[in-house]
Amino acid sequence: MKKSLKILITVICVSILFIQALDVSAGSVNVSIEGNSTVTLGNTIDLTVKVSDITGFNKGLATLQGDLAFDKGYLEYVKYSNASSSLSSSYGTTTQRFVSLGMGGEYISSTDHLITLTFRAKKIGTTEVSIKDIVVGDTKAISHSANASSKKVEIVGENTQPTPTPTPKPTPKPDQGNGTTNKKPDSSSKSSNNDLEKLIINNAKMSPAFSKDTTVYQVTIPSDVSKLELDYQTVDSKSTVKVVGNSQLGDKSVVKIVVTSEDGSTKTYTLNIEKTRDGSNNKLESLIIKESNLSPKFDSDVNEYSIKLDKKIKKLTIDAIAKDKNSKVEIIDNQDLDKNNSVVLIKVTDKNGFSNYYKLKVEHGRGAILLFGINIIYILFGLLFLILLLFLLLLLFKRKDKKEDENGSRGLKKNNQDLYDDVVTKDELVDAITERDPKKLKMLLTQEEANKLKEEVKKQEQVKELESTKEELLKAIENDDKKRIMELVAIEKYNKKQQDTDYVMTEDDLIKEEIIKAIEERDTSKLKMIIKQEEANRLKDELRKGKE
Repeated sequence: MKKSLKILITVICVSILFIQALDVSAGSVNVSIEGNSTVTLGNTIDLTVKVSDITGFNKGLATLQGDLAFDKGYLEYVKYSNASSSLSSSYGTTTQRFVSLGMGGEYISSTDHLITLTFRAKKIGTTEVSIKDIVVGDTKAISHSANASSKKVEIVGENTQPTPTPTPKPTPKPDQGNGTTNKKPDSSSKSSNNDLEKLIINNAKMSPAFSKDTTVYQVTIPSDVSKLELDYQTVDSKSTVKVVGNSQLGDKSVVKIVVTSEDGSTKTYTLNIEKTRDGSNNKLESLIIKESNLSPKFDSDVNEYSIKLDKKIKKLTIDAIAKDKNSKVEIIDNQDLDKNNSVVLIKVTDKNGFSNYYKLKVEHGRGAILLFGINIIYILFGLLFLILLLFLLLLLFKRKDKKEDENGSRGLKKNNQDLYDDVVTKDELVDAITERDPKKLKMLLTQEEANKLKEEVKKQEQVKELESTKEELLKAIENDDKKRIMELVAIEKYNKKQQDTDYVMTEDDLIKEEIIKAIEERDTSKLKMIIKQEEANRLKDELRKGKE
């Protein structure tokens, strides 16, 4: 009896604890299937399980499980992919049951996509895909309910195709998420590839990592960002891209990237935007490429650059330093750069998980050749400038030496008049010999020779001038040209003043003086007498010379 009582009490306590563990205020969630409603026979279609209107849960939806029901005669399962940024999803092909679960306590608070399943259309007609036996739970219990809706899919094709399972035409890799494929039956000659090759979002945190087969992403951005900086590239260059909703982003926004292939089929990549109060610090402080210069010059706020490389260079030597020492710097696609259209990415991720990308577009050709990190062109110009400067200095020194030589042996070249007027003394000659200065001695001797030559020339000029003046004066007296007589007298007086004080007047000079005096006194009789006396003296001299 006592043993049974103990067992009963234990069961009651465990029951109470279990009841307390349950969330008594059971919540509910709406489960729906999104995707295209029409698919062409032989093509694939993506259907995504979506949850919305989550109410009454503790924090939010932490797990959801359900069986997928579809007609295998119309649809053939191909693959699945996780579509949620919070819960991890998986699908069992045998049980046809999918499970979405927060492995580390994650949950969905309002709306999200869980899992994307890809099917191939096998038979023309209308079929239905639904979810059954749903189990829903939060972080405490799984006692909640779900309202599920099914999805009708119409499979279309050419009426001439009688067989329900025709051989499918080659198709691109299947789409994922809520992306749609809507291929036209008469465009088989055109490409149906509507995949993105890459997708980069600057200054954001994207989950999961980009894959062309995944079409739904959770993107977190700082609160001051109102527009996403997108960088994308399609697999097929003939595809076109349209971005919808990328402006005035709120705390909860959705941006869609719609890719349209050449044949008109579309695929949509969905970005669920959520803002956070965390700021970003993911800029570079400096960026140096050893093999080439950046164009334009590096600026931490500029994210795209071009560089010119020789085709032989396959990898860059990059020195990238982040402004924040806690940021992580990654170099992406820095190999095989000898190929066309090469792009190197430098990813800077701060401590809050926000990533900023710097893009280096490689242009092949004759790139800048660097030596010790400096463009060799600048080095050559620098060397040329130094050579020119050295040449000018040598020329200047040569001219200086030449000038000194000229000054040493110039004689009277610098200033002829001054040199002629200089008097070379005995002391100067003795000093030059004592100092053993051959240049100075040569200059003094040259100066002495010039002075002697000057004296000789001066004497000759004085003799010629005296004779010329005397003859002109006699001629002026004979012609009774008073004006000319006065001019000659004035010239004579001036020359007289210029003569050396030690000069001894000759007999001819005395006669000349008497003639001048007679002219000044205007004594014509005396003047005639002097002239006659002068002629008599000449005649007398000539007779004396003849006798001798």
